[in-house]
Amino acid sequence: MRSPRSLLPAGAPVAAASHRGRTPVLPFFARAALGLAVLAALPLAAKESETLTLRYKLRQGDSADYRIRYAALATAAMPGADTDMTMQARGDLELRQRVAKVTDGGELLLETQVLQGKETTVAEGESDSQKLPPSKTLTRVDSRGVLLETRAHNPGAAADAGGMLGGMSAADLFQGANVMPFPKEPARIGTEWQDDMEVALEKGETMQVHTSSKLLGWVTCLGKQCAKMHTSYKATQEFTEEMQGMTMTATVTLAGEMTAYLAVANGLLVYSEDSVTAVIQTQVDGVEQMAPEAADMLGDMDLSTTVRIRANAKTVLKH
Repeated sequence: MRSPRSLLPAGAPVAAASHRGRTPVLPFFARAALGLAVLAALPLAAKESETLTLRYKLRQGDSADYRIRYAALATAAMPGADTDMTMQARGDLELRQRVAKVTDGGELLLETQVLQGKETTVAEGESDSQKLPPSKTLTRVDSRGVLLETRAHNPGAAADAGGMLGGMSAADLFQGANVMPFPKEPARIGTEWQDDMEVALEKGETMQVHTSSKLLGWVTCLGKQCAKMHTSYKATQEFTEEMQGMTMTATVTLAGEMTAYLAVANGLLVYSEDSVTAVIQTQVDGVEQMAPEAADMLGDMDLSTTVRIRANAKTVLKH
């Protein structure tokens, strides 16, 4: 998962004063384990009455490659603009998920790398395509899959390549952390559970996440026996950024859901479908601290910005 701060483009508070400026980027809480969740061995003929304990059981060095295809629509209400800006994006990327470390207590450190990818955006009738730069995200989860911490090692790389609305890449939505924790107790088909998580980010910041999950059944997907699971989630974060004598406050809400098919034999994600909606609201104060000519030009302009993003993706394990 990419942290909210690491995805903010440089100079975001200043850019908010221009409808063509860079906008705060969506913090990425849609995926971190992209299919490396491993289930305890499941009998292929499991019945609804049977109960099974589900846990992450991975070894250091385990890895898997995935192909992700996604589509997104973003709208932004920018200061000084009479109409909202809109942009569409479609992309195709390849990820590698590797277990960097397993602690004695069962915690996992997962490394997600973008191997290659391409994103095409359309705005104001003009189309533009960009190769997605390499990136790496480290995510720490416990043995049940509860997200504990996430950090990006090259923050904003996709955004800097020229993403949606000049300040994000839709690819960022599908490079981060997975929110599918397993139940605390043994589960059977139809079992439902909920979790509340406080996820550690950079610089002592945190994100609050609530998930609701359900075990749907045992099915065959792409020729593999799988456990089918569904999770819906909501994440919120508020933070303040100080820059050039100004203060930017931001509130982020993220809501989404994921249906995943995990192989019974080894627990790897075989296929998933994701959808996510996000709203990012920012407010800039202290404009009078800017250079006099800039402050005079902006006057009493409302420098609040609202960005809304809707996106969906399909993820497939590569053979």
